[in-house]
Formats: sequence, C-alpha cells, structure tokens
Amino acid sequence: MMNQPDNNKNFLCVFIDQLWGLHGEVIVIFPVTVLTIITNSINNNRFIWLDYASITLLVSYLLYVIIDTMKIVYITIYNVSSGYSICLGKKSNYFKDSVRKQRNVLKRNKVDLFLIEKEFKIIDIDWQYYDEPIRETKSWQDSVENISDHFFRYAKRIPIETKLHLFTIAQPAVLIGVGYAIGKERDWVVYHYCDSTSSYVMAPNLKGTQSRSSVKKIKFNEKIINEYGDITVILSFTSASRIPFPDITNNKVEVFPKGRNKYIEIEDMSQISYEINEVLTRYTMEGRTIHLFPGLPCTLAFILGKLLHENSNIIIYNPNDTEPVWERVIDIQNLDI
Repeated sequence: MMNQPDNNKNFLCVFIDQLWGLHGEVIVIFPVTVLTIITNSINNNRFIWLDYASITLLVSYLLYVIIDTMKIVYITIYNVSSGYSICLGKKSNYFKDSVRKQRNVLKRNKVDLFLIEKEFKIIDIDWQYYDEPIRETKSWQDSVENISDHFFRYAKRIPIETKLHLFTIAQPAVLIGVGYAIGKERDWVVYHYCDSTSSYVMAPNLKGTQSRSSVKKIKFNEKIINEYGDITVILSFTSASRIPFPDITNNKVEVFPKGRNKYIEIEDMSQISYEINEVLTRYTMEGRTIHLFPGLPCTLAFILGKLLHENSNIIIYNPNDTEPVWERVIDIQNLDI
C-alpha cells in the first residue's frame, strides 16, 4: 500500500513503482523473449507466422499489464472509493440481499470494490456491520459505540481521502448517533433506500454549505415557557411522529416539512438536515438540554448526526418496537467514541 502523492507530477514515478512491484517479472521477460524470437528468425533468414503471432501476443499482454497497473494506481491512490454498510435488526437473508444490491450500486458508480478489497486486504466483514437481534433499549448506546469502533478499524486500512459510499438500515435514533460518531471529517456519499422501487438513490453531496438554497424546506411550532429549561424537539418527518410524545419538558418545538405531506424529496435531504441542525444549535447554544424525538428517514438521520456540534447536549428517544411509546436510547454527550 502506498501513500497518496502530493500532485499529479508524481503519477509517472508511482506508476513505475507499482508496475515494477506488481509485474517486475513481465518487464524483465518481455524484451528478452521478443529479442530471442527476432534473433532466431534472423538466423533462419525468415519470419514465420508463428513468430508474428508470438510477438503480437506478448505486446498485447504488456499493454494489458500497463493499462491494469494504471487503473490500480488511479483507483487505489488518486481516486479511492469504497463502501460501508450498516444493518441492524434484520434477518440474515434480508441483509445478504441488501448487500447484493449495494454491490451493484457501487459497480454502477464506478467503485471497483473487488480491486479495493484486493489492494487493501479487506474482506466483507471489514466494510459491513451487521447485528441481527433487535437490541434492548438500554444497549442502543452500545450499538453506536460498536459501529464506531468497527468503522475506525476499517478506516485504518484505507487512505484518509477515501470517498465512502454509505448504506444504512437501522433506527433513526441510532443513525443520528452514528453520524455524530463517524460522519465528521470524512467524504461521504450517502444512499437512501426507496421502498417503492426497492432500490438505492444517491443523496446530494454532503460537502460544505455553498449549495444550500435560500428557500426554507422546514417550518416549526414553538412553545417556550421556561427561558432556560430543557426543551423537547419533535422531528415530524415520518409516520413515527404519530406516536404520542411523553411530557418530559414544558418547552416544546415541533419541526416538520414545509409541504403538505411528510414525503421528502431525496434532493432536499441535505438542505433539510442543515435547517434542522440550525434549530438544534440555537437551543444548545442557549445551554439547554434537548430531548430529541426523531421521526426521520435513515439517510436524513445520519446526515443530521454528522452536522451536530461537538458536545451537543442532546438525549435521543426512539419508538418502542412492541408498543407505541417513546424510550430514551442515546445520550450524545455520553457516547464513548
């Protein structure tokens, strides 16, 4: 494995180094073999068709080796992309079928996962986090920490500049924590799973805020009674928000889409996540503890977690899987990451 060069002027040096390291024997044998064929033909005073065929095959193989090495240099040093998959609470057959779809998506987006796995000595369990049982509420914080540990072990195997294609199947509360734990300082390409088409759709690029629209995508109702007390923030973007919310605080804010329904266009997800984060940041900057009830799509939950400020005092709740109640599952400040 090689370090990424400082600039493109080093490409030739890197290419030669890789070519010699991967195919040094070919470089040595090729000229010797060609010269031997030519010498024998000259000594016999004639070229036969077999000589031409042999030289043609040798030149073709050399060209293949050169092109293949250039591809390796580009994909594994200059433009590294790989995948990362998170799946919680699903049966193994569902997970395996999802991974097959994810591999196809990566292939369509020019991510040569086979080459990445070969070059960086990665296997499936390195880039796939899977936990079949639906964990008890009290251990969801552990799930976030386990995913964080798993990801950073994987991240040590690949260059820091790697563009990571992320697929998520998990509870929104967990994914907010995961986004907070692993989302920062990385180049992510996040995919949203569309149930209607049973396919993955790429969300807009997450880098920077320069592409943000001036047209707001959210609105919120605010009921502030205590100026400095804890505050309940309800994110009403999915059907989960129909479950009754507990009266934890006197201060309440409900955030919801600006449109008439809760359906969110994939191209609006990054914009919406920035706007939600602005609301949360305003309250955390006031020194408030936020009790967060996230009725969010998985993709939006991860993006939001990625944007949360360090040491945000946010407690996250999630609907119980067996009865219609919300339970406290994650405390952002207490994550051991």
